[in-house]
Amino acid sequence: MAESRRAHKLGLLAPRERISSHQVLLGVSLRLPMSTPRHLPLQVLLLLAVACSGSSSTGTPHDGGDSSSSSGGSSSGGSGGGSGSGSGGSSSGGSSSGGSSSGGQPPVEDAGPPSDGGGLTTFGAVHTGQYNLGPVEWTGSFTNSCGPYASSIEAMEGVYLAGLDNSFNGDGSLCDACILMQTAKGKSIVLRVITTGVSAAPTNADISQEAYSVINEGENPRTMTWQLVQCPDTGTLQYQYQTEANAYWTSLWVRNGRAPITTVEVMPTGSTAWSALTRGTDGTLTDASGFGSGAFKLRVTGMDGTTVTDSFPSFTPGAVVASTQQIE
Repeated sequence: MAESRRAHKLGLLAPRERISSHQVLLGVSLRLPMSTPRHLPLQVLLLLAVACSGSSSTGTPHDGGDSSSSSGGSSSGGSGGGSGSGSGGSSSGGSSSGGSSSGGQPPVEDAGPPSDGGGLTTFGAVHTGQYNLGPVEWTGSFTNSCGPYASSIEAMEGVYLAGLDNSFNGDGSLCDACILMQTAKGKSIVLRVITTGVSAAPTNADISQEAYSVINEGENPRTMTWQLVQCPDTGTLQYQYQTEANAYWTSLWVRNGRAPITTVEVMPTGSTAWSALTRGTDGTLTDASGFGSGAFKLRVTGMDGTTVTDSFPSFTPGAVVASTQQIE
């Protein structure tokens, strides 16, 4: 994140465009070429106003945080995907036959209100640091280290997002986990971890614009604590396969878990033993020998020790497949 720091510091306003004295006519702002004569007849200006109306657009720049959430491991990106999260409550393990998810998920903008963590189970130590405004978003001129994500899972995950320092998520182990952030001003919010980087202090965190708008009260420094927490219920586990996955090299993400996921194992057809997948710095879980071309089982274990077992007849590279279960 040393070099990725630049991503968080690029919150620069675009240079203001020059607008000449007769670029505003009948309430329409015209971006005319600078070579346009400045004393055109009124009729010509009226025609230009009609032709140019609605042609301008504006953007909203980030102001940048102190940590870069854009570094991390590389992946051969899957099509679709999402980020799961959480530190789970209690659930008993089970097995099911997974079904494949389709589109039709609500847009990200329809995500519900943020959770303040009430009633959710927390895990591990409480860390004290400062929070900063991203960039931590689903899209932009930066890379989320736990990505890529599919729009369907972005919709599940919502818009309240976080990036942690490499010292916590540099190995990808907290990709798609949730944290409970509490500010010195008494504001609380549950955030999904979708990226990592190098911060000014290891316990600092970057957050999305939507999250910042909820908890920020103009304080400086922006002191807070964060802790792993069970994620709000947004559906079942989601298996997102990398686009280059095949029978001889199989790699995927496990998204949308309510508890942080500690291990994922596979049992291919013909085997009687579970084999642990290797986690990458981008949160991927990989079997370097592949799942084969036949049926297989996946067993997912959460930080609280609960397990979910799913059975599949095969897999499709780049697909996002829904479990019927969840790490609670």
